[in-house]
Amino acid sequence: MAEEESRLNGTLELSVIQAALENERRLIAAGKIQRWDTTKWVVTVNGALAAAAVALLKSDNSPMLPLAFAGLALLVSFLGYDLLRHYSNARLSGAQRAAWLLEEHLEHEYGFDIRGIAQQSKREPTRDYDRDELRPFRRAIVWSTLPVVLVAAWAFYRACSGL
Repeated sequence: MAEEESRLNGTLELSVIQAALENERRLIAAGKIQRWDTTKWVVTVNGALAAAAVALLKSDNSPMLPLAFAGLALLVSFLGYDLLRHYSNARLSGAQRAAWLLEEHLEHEYGFDIRGIAQQSKREPTRDYDRDELRPFRRAIVWSTLPVVLVAAWAFYRACSGL
């Protein structure tokens, strides 16, 4: 009787761990989607600000307004960069750490080497775990401000030189 109860408890624990691991994997996937969405919207908004600034260059009413658009683009990029950092450091790394701990428990208690079977790294996730994966997102956010800043610089040059 005790052996059957122990087997049932082990099966129940295994089911709970499997459900928790699946939940953490879903959180990781959602975090990666949030990173992409944040980057996509920052680049889109900055592109729209650049287009509006170019359109304002044609009018003589407000030659310095593109400078305000450049400031707004820098603000949007800063907020997007901060959101990207929040999603990666706080939420995503927490889910990765929890999944790693669950996989460690499965390996030590039940002998299931999930990372070995999937040929994944066994290193423990830290705050910098996804640093290489984040690099293109960060670059896209930073570089998306360049068109607006260039238009603003041209508008400033035109206003100062009297062109």
